Amino acid sequence: MLDAVKANLKGADIFIGVAAVADYRPATALAGKRSKGTPVWQVELELTSDIARTLAARRMAGQVIVAFGADLG
Repeated sequence: MLDAVKANLKGADIFIGVAAVADYRPATALAGKRSKGTPVWQVELELTSDIARTLAARRMAGQVIVAFGADLG
């Protein structure tokens, strides 16, 4: 998602971000379905890129970046 947004931000005057796609993703992806042979499954997660923060740091003169985050907790 970050790559797609960066590719289209260059000609934009304003970017409005309304929600994170995901804060975490699996550290490794399975090529197929997980076997049911093991009843316990541990999934390691890694942090994804913060799109709004990345765009704000790279914005060009005159660009406006508007974003918000929601944290339930």
